[in-house]
Amino acid sequence: MKIRQSSLSIVILNWNGTHDTLNCLASLSHIESKDLTVQIVVIDNGSDIDETPEIQRAFPETKMIRLPRNVGFAGGCNLGIREALVNGADYILFLNNDTEVEPNFLTPLIAAVQENQRIGLACSCIKALDESVEFAGANINFATGSFKHLRRLEMDSSPVPTEYVTGCSMLVPVRILKAIGTFDEKLFSYFEDTDLSLRAQRAGFETVLVPESVVRHKGSASTRRGLSEGTTSPLKHYLIARNRIVIVKRYAPLAAKWFYLTISSPCRLAFYTAAFVVRKRWTKLRWFWRGVCDGFRGTLEMPEGLGSGE
Repeated sequence: MKIRQSSLSIVILNWNGTHDTLNCLASLSHIESKDLTVQIVVIDNGSDIDETPEIQRAFPETKMIRLPRNVGFAGGCNLGIREALVNGADYILFLNNDTEVEPNFLTPLIAAVQENQRIGLACSCIKALDESVEFAGANINFATGSFKHLRRLEMDSSPVPTEYVTGCSMLVPVRILKAIGTFDEKLFSYFEDTDLSLRAQRAGFETVLVPESVVRHKGSASTRRGLSEGTTSPLKHYLIARNRIVIVKRYAPLAAKWFYLTISSPCRLAFYTAAFVVRKRWTKLRWFWRGVCDGFRGTLEMPEGLGSGE
């Protein structure tokens, strides 16, 4: 698989996850990058302790940028985009810090976007550490508010369309970002990759999965850290509830939007409310409903009292 000489910036966000980030960088040290000039940028997204010296000692060629507070996945990635533009990158790869990559994961991604100029965003196949498939494309059903990860990998090795890509391992040509814009920082985290995918599609570009590119993922390590109840934080419940509604309102066809807002969403709210009540998860219930209300109102400022690290 031949690719043209080009420049790539790999952007990784770190938030209180030095161990994961170091493992990710270690896996990147073994990638096949012939004909690619690669720079790795790690954005420390307001970690409680400044972890940049430890990462810099282990991987001195990595560019480190520390932020004083957590600005979310979208804000952190946008800072990485600005750094990549300064360095003249042709492509930007957004990669979760709780991933480990295959040595040959990069070449198929670059080849896909070089061979087809209509591809706006390309993502890897995401597998768990036990080899089960976590993401092999996605379907959207706006009427039910369903954003579903497909978990069956087809045998075909060529890029396949997906209705949105995952920011877990996502390659974007810089020319595409200049055409459609960067991540919506008001979304903070969750659905920001879906928003970028749908914006690209509206502009006439394709979003694809590249099955030959494989990345292994530990899964939501940052948002689970320190939880005493369940595996999903109040912050995550708030953002998913809010941003799901925002994305449906922005992109759904009129009939699907009406069905979701009047039928599907009330059913979803009743189900989650009952589940929280049965489990006595009162904090999560409160922030879930705050997310729903903010989503319907279109309020995208992060509320006081939730905190970016809860």
